[in-house]
Amino acid sequence: MTVRREAGGSCRTARAIAIPRSRPASDPARICAVLAVLTMATAWFGDGLIRRARTLGRYIGWASATLLWLAGAYIVYYWLTAIRLF
Repeated sequence: MTVRREAGGSCRTARAIAIPRSRPASDPARICAVLAVLTMATAWFGDGLIRRARTLGRYIGWASATLLWLAGAYIVYYWLTAIRLF
């Protein structure tokens, strides 16, 4: 976060204004970097990487369901504490 002083203010009376740096969530450079790394890893490690990914594929459904349940439980807990029922 960048901080600047208001115009015309002295050192004693100057107020700092926070200027947030905004970046889009889907930054194209980051997406390209991830795709480049995945492509190079697949090319270098070949079949071994793909075999390992397939064995982990069995657990992806179970892990995503667990994370979805945990996220839902957190949202319910948050709203119960936000309206002070819990």
